[in-house]
Amino acid sequence: MLLWRDVKCVFVPPRSIPGTAPEEVSSKRRRGRKPKLAPPQPNVALNEERTEGNADGTASESVPQPESSIPGTAPEEVSSKRRRGRKPKLAPPQPNDALNEERTEGNADGTASESVPQPESSIPGTAPEEVSSKRRRRRKPKLAPPQPNDARNEERTEGNADGTASESVPQPESSSVSKRKERSYPRRPDSGGTLGQAVAVQVNCWDFEISGVPVHTYDIEPVKVIGDKSGTLKLTDTKLRSFLKEVINGNRTDVFYDGGRLLYSLSPLRGVNSSTVTFRECVPDPFEREGLTLEYNITKKYSLSASQIYEYVNNETANTNDIPQDAVKMVNCLLKWVTREIFVNIGKSALFYPKPLNSSPSDLYVIHSGFTCSVRPQWKVRLNVDTVCKAFFPAGNLADILFAKYEMSMYLRKNWQEMANDINGLRVEASHYKTKEGKSYKRQYTVFGLSKCTSADEKIPDLNMSVETYFKATYDLDLKYPDLPCVKVRKDKEVYIPMELLTVLPYQNTTATKAEVVSAIIKEASVDPSKRFNTLDTFLTEFTQNRHRLLSRFKVNIPQRRPLTVRARELPQPTGKFWAAPKSLGRGKWWPEKFNTAAPESVTWAVFATPPYTEGTNDIRDVCKTLPAVASKCGVKLARGPIFAQPVERARLSEKFNVAKTKGVKLLIFLLHEGEGYAEIKRLGDLYTGLVTQCIKSQTMRQKNFFSVLRNVMLKINGKLGGTNWLVTELKENKLFKNLARKKLVMVMGADVTHLPQSGHNGTARKSVAAVTASITGDLMQYVAIVRQQNRNENVNKEVREVIEGMDGIVADLLKVFRKRNNELPSKIIFYRDGVSEGQFATVLHDELAAIQRACSTAYSGYEPGITFIVVQKHHHIRFKPIDSSENVQAGTVVDTEITHRYGFDFYLCSQEGMQGTSRPAHYQVLYDDNDWSSDSLQCFTYFLCHTYMRCCRSVSYPAPTYYAHLAAFRAREWLKEAQSVDSLLANNRFKVNPNLQDRMFFL
Repeated sequence: MLLWRDVKCVFVPPRSIPGTAPEEVSSKRRRGRKPKLAPPQPNVALNEERTEGNADGTASESVPQPESSIPGTAPEEVSSKRRRGRKPKLAPPQPNDALNEERTEGNADGTASESVPQPESSIPGTAPEEVSSKRRRRRKPKLAPPQPNDARNEERTEGNADGTASESVPQPESSSVSKRKERSYPRRPDSGGTLGQAVAVQVNCWDFEISGVPVHTYDIEPVKVIGDKSGTLKLTDTKLRSFLKEVINGNRTDVFYDGGRLLYSLSPLRGVNSSTVTFRECVPDPFEREGLTLEYNITKKYSLSASQIYEYVNNETANTNDIPQDAVKMVNCLLKWVTREIFVNIGKSALFYPKPLNSSPSDLYVIHSGFTCSVRPQWKVRLNVDTVCKAFFPAGNLADILFAKYEMSMYLRKNWQEMANDINGLRVEASHYKTKEGKSYKRQYTVFGLSKCTSADEKIPDLNMSVETYFKATYDLDLKYPDLPCVKVRKDKEVYIPMELLTVLPYQNTTATKAEVVSAIIKEASVDPSKRFNTLDTFLTEFTQNRHRLLSRFKVNIPQRRPLTVRARELPQPTGKFWAAPKSLGRGKWWPEKFNTAAPESVTWAVFATPPYTEGTNDIRDVCKTLPAVASKCGVKLARGPIFAQPVERARLSEKFNVAKTKGVKLLIFLLHEGEGYAEIKRLGDLYTGLVTQCIKSQTMRQKNFFSVLRNVMLKINGKLGGTNWLVTELKENKLFKNLARKKLVMVMGADVTHLPQSGHNGTARKSVAAVTASITGDLMQYVAIVRQQNRNENVNKEVREVIEGMDGIVADLLKVFRKRNNELPSKIIFYRDGVSEGQFATVLHDELAAIQRACSTAYSGYEPGITFIVVQKHHHIRFKPIDSSENVQAGTVVDTEITHRYGFDFYLCSQEGMQGTSRPAHYQVLYDDNDWSSDSLQCFTYFLCHTYMRCCRSVSYPAPTYYAHLAAFRAREWLKEAQSVDSLLANNRFKVNPNLQDRMFFL
């Protein structure tokens, strides 16, 4: 049975066609751009044998973008100074194979699937706000790039089977950047950095070749499944798509599918165009109950080609915003599709082996290993492959799975609620059903808890018999475990099935605690670089031996099996200053010494153990005995003895806080049994009373070197009390800035947005939390944070949620604190932004940079500091391996060639010591720069900032201000936990940090 052959279709009236002008464009916008014509309306013949169509033409989570400039055009004139040191262009992209097919190309999207189209009024290349003459003198305005009238911009005309021309097919719309106020990203100011010790490293990337064969993209959407007997079935979207996958898998034409809304084909599907049409096709019933018919839609979207990726790589004027995301997405989909017979595809890019790596059935999770593989447009087109591990709930008989954890205690009613929590939400399958003819079939359910009685005692009201009796009478089944509870399988009805008759379906998220799972995954995934790269070689062997017909059609080739070798450098170490004379900080870590500046006054303190636990009294005694000695060694003046030292029930925590405040206590230390009460303690201390709190888990008290444990605790305590543990001399003295006087001050900022996964009180916990930190001292060691709750909920497009709202007000308030502390404003602002994907760059830069500039000019007339806007990315799969060692690369290893953007200003920096597994470098991309950084200066400045993180004597994986923003955002998540009234925590969506702590590092 073939898809798109001998299928009688139902025609659906065409929707509006992409490419038509939604409004008249002003003469200002028309300059330098030729208007596009609206494609003609289709005239679909209803009596054709094959007439196919689809839905709205969008990907599963994407929004169509407005059209932009085509890769290859020059967005601005590049000065001779910037061109010096630029390497020659690469060889041209792979030619099309001889298919005698019409070459049909389209402009790539240029944005990620979650981008949002911007209003037409924004003109490419213009600033988001009026810039004063002072700023214009510093930097010449960039002109809007002219829009070429390239052949690729012309509408394509596909030919019908009868030789007549069909309707024009819209090409993929280009980046939405041109429709919003765009800022051109800065170019790399030189040919790359030179500072540091030169080394060579291997990277888990391989040169990748693929031909430019045209690929036709279709939007495909399942509508419903109709049963011969039962009519339209009530199915989830996931189940509907599983039927669609079966249809596509059975098709023998050269198509591949992304599992969502996109279908790709090497040949045009005859009769399918930009009008939506509906198909019905018979599909097998997986439960073998009746004949089923799947109804689905298909619409032609556009044509594209992998050659667009090569064009982007070779384009000297292209930047990250111009990445042909549609073409990249198509190639990545192809890679997953051709490996589906070997691996299980889960998520957007992960491929897992069907057999678990190991299993812990008693802990209710199994770990599967696998790979991610994706095409990356770097200096060349390359394939990035990495290993991954993920935990899933064990598949198999539900009763057996629970027995592995609970054993005979399954029969104890006191454990049934915990058992229900373990399995709630799981998808299970029952196979005991029979038709009237005696034929067996299966049904799938979702678990909604357990019954209050056993199978032997749980009654079915309508039948006045027990569940055990019913299954014996109806299905002739003798239950093995009639004394176990039944599983509830309907949310709104009391429908129960004995758990021994249910099978847990595979590849579902585990319900085990996150800490357990993370620990197990780290243990399995943490392998040294040498072993990791050997595992990747195994994957490459399997991939290159794959004889899938699509790989041949695309002429996919990996010419060199060895990983890419690139030039790297180990940056010099900064100088640290504790109490004594300055000295070079160790590479990756250093020994703590007496603090540079201790807390300014004698500290009164108290110790509590909560909730009371067996060893709590002994732990309190140990802290009271040892902590004053540790504090003295660090230079902190801790009062000789605590005001209070006692266990306390959680119900009395608020009372103890109030009493401590009246007694003049400055520091409260809590010893927590298994972490209980942490959220409440932080809410009471940070928001209500303004007392500094320090929590220590009871498990930590059991560690061998207790003195070292308390010394690390003192790092946090001193920072919270206003002290400075050490200084980085190069940052304090402005040695890395050009033409900046030593006494001029710099503000470094960090920003992050965290998205809460589950709803809480009044649904508020589903809102995102944003945090922005800023340095307030010239040594860049002391920071303040402002934390706010975003207005938009999680069901809004992710790109919109990622933009920090109210940024202008946040920056204005941070500048006030800075001015209050220093009696002057910073001359430069360096902004490190975490948590932004490539598809969100333009939106985040446009909104947040404009807000920063607006805050400066509005709050202080004529104030225009130089601003540098940098995105920090950790969620990628680039890994390094030293050429001559199986260990990790050294802290301070930087790469700014080959795997970076060919002309943009970006680099990879591994700033931390590899303690376990393979180190992950951070990726830094400069989106805006007023400060004329050189590669060496910015890389060293960033690396040195990684040494200012006051919680530990180590260089961390990304700059301290960004790390602090992450900590502050997660502290807000704790404030929200179990909060009785979220509104009482907020004022204008900002969290009301107590005034005593507002200008302190409460988040440490």
